[in-house]
Amino acid sequence: MGVFSVDREGPDISAIKTAIQLLQQGGQPLVVFPEGEIYHHHRRLDPLNEGVASILLKAAAKLSDGQKAYLIPVAMRFHH
Repeated sequence: MGVFSVDREGPDISAIKTAIQLLQQGGQPLVVFPEGEIYHHHRRLDPLNEGVASILLKAAAKLSDGQKAYLIPVAMRFHH
């Protein structure tokens, strides 16, 4: 499993390109947290940033015939 950093202060073109490349290569999931930051109220899902859908659509447009990219929304809830 690999990781890469994302600059959340603005559009991180390098991270977006890396995410698109990983989706095109396939073979392993790309895990992102589409809320974009950590929230401390844990009771509800906060608004999602549109960047995740944009990355998926850009990657899907570059795939060969027969290849697919999937977006599986997941929410994590925890207590401490």
